[in-house]
Amino acid sequence: MDFEQLIRESEEEIKNHLQNVLNYKFTEPISFEDTLAFAVTHHGLFYLSIEQRNEKVLPRIRREWTVFNYGEQRRITLADLLFDYHPLGGLIIIADLLGSFCYEQRIGDINDLFCCAESLQELIKLLLQDEVIKTLEEGIGKYDPRLYGLRDLIILIAGGLI
Repeated sequence: MDFEQLIRESEEEIKNHLQNVLNYKFTEPISFEDTLAFAVTHHGLFYLSIEQRNEKVLPRIRREWTVFNYGEQRRITLADLLFDYHPLGGLIIIADLLGSFCYEQRIGDINDLFCCAESLQELIKLLLQDEVIKTLEEGIGKYDPRLYGLRDLIILIAGGLI
């Protein structure tokens, strides 16, 4: 099944799940383009290019920022999503990195990492502690050698919440 079709067919189920988890009621349809852009940009590596191909306008995943893409009408980048969805967009990035860390470290449920935090503010403060940052960066570095500057990343995308 194609990704767009899956999102469209599951839209109410997705909204209900997110409402139960986040206690947030969605009043607008889920944007397929934004959903796809989150999927391709959550590590900041790619962007979504919306391109005209013959009679169709299609989303394309692109890697190189400086390249002109034939038929490109617009781009959706990580920065666009962070501006549109901040702080949720930033929290998605943090959650993905931490989820990957827990998976790679075989910690299991990411909730085990946050047992001491009673609020989002406490969680962010916990993540910014030197010992926690060092452990997270070492763990992430085992499967992804790029330097994330995790402390700066967390402050940039979630610092306004503390």
